[in-house]
Amino acid sequence: IASRLGLPLGRVKNWAYRGGFPQLLTSHKRSFLPTTREERLSFAYLLGVYSSDSGSSGQPKERFTKKISDYPLRSRVLENGRVLLGAILEERGNGIHIADGNVAKVLHHCLMREFASYVFTDNERVAYLQGFFDSSDCKIAEGKRGGTYKVSRENPTFFFLFARTLFELGIFPRLDEKRMHIYIGGELDLQRFYDLRLDMKKKHRAALASY
Repeated sequence: IASRLGLPLGRVKNWAYRGGFPQLLTSHKRSFLPTTREERLSFAYLLGVYSSDSGSSGQPKERFTKKISDYPLRSRVLENGRVLLGAILEERGNGIHIADGNVAKVLHHCLMREFASYVFTDNERVAYLQGFFDSSDCKIAEGKRGGTYKVSRENPTFFFLFARTLFELGIFPRLDEKRMHIYIGGELDLQRFYDLRLDMKKKHRAALASY
């Protein structure tokens, strides 16, 4: 914890001994960070869910709530996320809610500062992108030569992490760095996208299969 957050080791040991961890570190005290393969995939998936609603803010959210009206997709998010978070990840109306604000802070920290440590294998990259598309409202724009996904990321860090993850999986999007748009199209890239099952929305799966 000390090395990760740039704090003196003695100070962290003193907090642990006295049971007085600052709020930011209480999640580490009760640590939910992944250790097993299943937990790592769940964590990568949750990073995708978190990044789908991060917007332009460079600051962590105090609470994380995401509307996901599609019941099968909402169920997927709950099932994948609860591997790691358990009851902390709640179903609330037509959406999901992370009941512990510290969890959202740690997700933000790992996304911004330690992404490569937690999204390292191809399976973890797939899980990250599945979490994003399961919880985002990203759509396919129809064109004469098939469809194109347009993903907008206002935060530069999220923009480049998302694009790099696609490249590492063999999908080569067109990047508009000025407007911060990522375009996924073309027969080979859409076929790869489809084969990896990155977007499980039934309507989108059917559209991709037709191209």
